[in-house]
Amino acid sequence: MGRNLALFQIRAIAKIVRLPTDSPYRQNALELFSNLKIVLENKQNKAPEETELMMNLSPLYLEQIDIATQKGRSEEGKSLIIRMLTRKLGTLDPNSIALINNLSLENIESLGDALLDFNTATDLTAWLDKSPRGIQ
Repeated sequence: MGRNLALFQIRAIAKIVRLPTDSPYRQNALELFSNLKIVLENKQNKAPEETELMMNLSPLYLEQIDIATQKGRSEEGKSLIIRMLTRKLGTLDPNSIALINNLSLENIESLGDALLDFNTATDLTAWLDKSPRGIQ
């Protein structure tokens, strides 16, 4: 019975891995698999199947950590850029803030370079209008 369960779990993991990286199902599964891996790691007496499952979950766990790290970098970057723009240009309009919050990390970095040349909120608006919508 244990061996059949392990095979079923390995197949389920393989199906999740094949989902597109932006799939909400994949993201939810990664989160659940990460939690399962942590639970298994903390278990005292693991069955051989549980050890094998932990090993199969390791790449997904690392992927989840990478996603969280990138998301954290992106959120920190957006927060920093908004603070810098507010300090340089004054209060930003909600539409500009919403557009900034939807930029990809790459576009946030570009905005960080461009804001050095901004003198007015109109400069920011023009940059946002011209920038590619690299939504995260």
